[in-house]
Amino acid sequence: MNRFQRWLLVCVCLTACPVVLAGPMDGGMPSVLLHDAMARNCGPIKDFFDRDGITLPPFFFDEQPENREYSAAYVCERKKQYFLVLLAADSGGTCKQRELGLGRTMPGGLGVFPRRLPLSVFRTFDNAKLEIKNRDASKSTQFRPLVIDYDGVQRVFYCYEGQWSEARFD
Repeated sequence: MNRFQRWLLVCVCLTACPVVLAGPMDGGMPSVLLHDAMARNCGPIKDFFDRDGITLPPFFFDEQPENREYSAAYVCERKKQYFLVLLAADSGGTCKQRELGLGRTMPGGLGVFPRRLPLSVFRTFDNAKLEIKNRDASKSTQFRPLVIDYDGVQRVFYCYEGQWSEARFD
């Protein structure tokens, strides 16, 4: 190894080592979501990926037209409690931002449910049956809903007529 190669190796090591030693402090979240979390006094979940099995990331950020109903959502931690923050509205822009407490157990990652679901499986966050208009009684969700999926338990979220709702599957 010549002098130039050694110098280059030292420069690369000095540049890369602080990043490797420090590790990602933002949980891999896009900066726009990280800033929103900090404004809510909520931070990325430490050690989110340090568990068994494959897990989805603790955020969902998508600007694709077919998924515009959920263009941004993330899970954060505040005072040893976990929260789901829903930032985007449905295609009609009717659902407001929502912060939902998830408790003290670390949640799974966020993604899109593999298929549309019947509206009848959803309940409001206060556990009331979702009021579905007669014209929509046999209909399914317009888009594939957002899901928190970990270890076989799925919590699915959807906005219908300006109201966030949830369905749970084991």
